[in-house]
Amino acid sequence: MACQAARFTVQMRLVAVDSDETLDGARHALPEAPGEALERLRPSLLALARARLQSLHDAQDAVQETCLRVLRSLDSYRPTAPFEHWVFTIAANVLRDAVRRRAVRQSARPPSPEVEVLRPDQALEQGDELARIRRALERLDPEESAPLILHLIHGVPPKEIAAHLDIPVEHLRVRFFRAIRKVRRALEKE
Repeated sequence: MACQAARFTVQMRLVAVDSDETLDGARHALPEAPGEALERLRPSLLALARARLQSLHDAQDAVQETCLRVLRSLDSYRPTAPFEHWVFTIAANVLRDAVRRRAVRQSARPPSPEVEVLRPDQALEQGDELARIRRALERLDPEESAPLILHLIHGVPPKEIAAHLDIPVEHLRVRFFRAIRKVRRALEKE
């Protein structure tokens, strides 16, 4: 018997609470075994994440990230609300970040170009040109070629590359210019 796909409707309400008062007037202690409490909450967290992210793998990643953040920040737990409420607040923040990252990734993805069918002689010419370019790139230092390949071939934005290299974007653009100039010179020599 096949399982029917289930749809979950998840609603979260934020309630303003003063730091000295609790939702039900009682103090809520941190569970003695937070890991076990998280394990009990895992199915609910996964359902929430799947409903929000529409992907099992992304949902599993979000649940894992939630558990890591909870365990890392146990010191900051305030007993003004139940432990579960605190965990789900962290989960909501993780999911919000995941949705935001996905939107940025999808907007940064270049549109897929139309594929042009080449004649065999055109394919050979392009293959030869690509081999020449590859040889010219291999002659560059890795510090010069890696950022250029990341940007031109893999489509990584210069801002991300510059952040990874811990240099300003303007310096990266100068590196691109110099690397491209070296590749052009190497191609002219062949």
